Amino acid sequence: MKLILTICKNMAGLAVCFLLLAASLAAAAQEHDGSRIPVKETDSLEILVYFEKGYSSFNPAYKKNGERLLKFIREVDFKDTLHIRGTASPEGEWKLNDRLSIRRAESLRSYIMENAAIDGPVLIVGGDGIDWAGLRSMAMESSMPHKEKVLKVISGVLSGRIQPENANKSLLYIGDGEAWWYMYRNFFPQLRTVSFRTWGDPPPTIIGHRQGAAYVEAEHEEEASAIVSGNSGREATPVSGEADVAHDDCQDSDAGTSGVQEEAVVQDASRTGLDETVGNEPFHRFAVKTNMLYDAALMPNLEFEWLINEHWSVSVDGNVAWWKNAQKHQYYQALIISPECRWWFKTFKPWHGHYMGLMAGGGLYDLENKRTGYRGEAGFAGLTYGFMWPIARSLSFDAEIGAGYMYTKFEEYEPVDNHYVYQRTRSMNYVGPLKLKFSLVWRFADMSGKKKGGAK
Repeated sequence: MKLILTICKNMAGLAVCFLLLAASLAAAAQEHDGSRIPVKETDSLEILVYFEKGYSSFNPAYKKNGERLLKFIREVDFKDTLHIRGTASPEGEWKLNDRLSIRRAESLRSYIMENAAIDGPVLIVGGDGIDWAGLRSMAMESSMPHKEKVLKVISGVLSGRIQPENANKSLLYIGDGEAWWYMYRNFFPQLRTVSFRTWGDPPPTIIGHRQGAAYVEAEHEEEASAIVSGNSGREATPVSGEADVAHDDCQDSDAGTSGVQEEAVVQDASRTGLDETVGNEPFHRFAVKTNMLYDAALMPNLEFEWLINEHWSVSVDGNVAWWKNAQKHQYYQALIISPECRWWFKTFKPWHGHYMGLMAGGGLYDLENKRTGYRGEAGFAGLTYGFMWPIARSLSFDAEIGAGYMYTKFEEYEPVDNHYVYQRTRSMNYVGPLKLKFSLVWRFADMSGKKKGGAK
């Protein structure tokens, strides 16, 4: 630093300072975009490649992994031992994520061996499991919600005071899932990685989140092309459940040398439209519900809902009460159909959390109890708010209220002997509560592909 200040005292030194500044900015830009950087206290270089949620096979097209790999291969001469270390994000069972991190590293090694000519360097593969240190580093540098509580849990895991299997549950319920959802969106994708380092001596203990780059040398253009395009002569087969294999929302599984891609908790969101879940829960696409309040009022109810993705679902429900006792002039008849579109928010797994909806519908009715009867039609539209929470692997409770506008037109009639005498036709506009629901929910159609007994 003193040398730089001395040089800068004269006009000629200004040019040197300018060049030093430009070089430092270029180096910073290189580090930011994932290119190679020096590792502290070694002569080593490192590159970091990323893995898709739900996959453990290396994808050269994902986050430009192949382009950066090719650039590194062309620039670096590998003569020393190469160390490949895999990591996983916290979703799912920690033992499975340990296996997943190793399989990611094995997948990259297999990919390199198939697509690059390596003569001399030795590849050493290992896995670090869940990258808790990396998660702590990112949380400390962020302005995430409930930051102190999150850091307390993570520090407890790193110090051994909190068991890894209990950490997820603690993080999940901080701020009603708000902290978990923030980390899932902003941090977890950066933890599903494999680092590739070159050094002559055994690697030091890795502390904190890794950044940077390092790869292998391809001697032929066709090999370099394969590294970028992924034409390795095999196809990666997606396997849907992280937890079964070794589980993203949540880690990978079987990649190894077979090219099979999985994650320890969740299935690939880009292929299912769903977010990763917690632990080994399945990914249900559909749900059937019955409103127990309407059932108790002798108006059997059935609702069908389709979860499009983690934020949107559509449903349609029907209510039917077709009771009558003509001898006593008692009629309790209604047929109502109501579709609804829902937006889910503050959720950290499918079918779990808050939602708001836009509903509409209509129906027919005939109501009489020995006195004036009303028979007509109605149509309505309004807004809803609800909350759903799981109670078992495939069961949930769903509570919902709705309010809006309803228009109805009906005929009034009076029972006289065995006849019904028409009185008049009326219409009514109504604004207020329209729906009250407490439903038992059965979720089905597991999209994760998991079967009883785990993956085979």
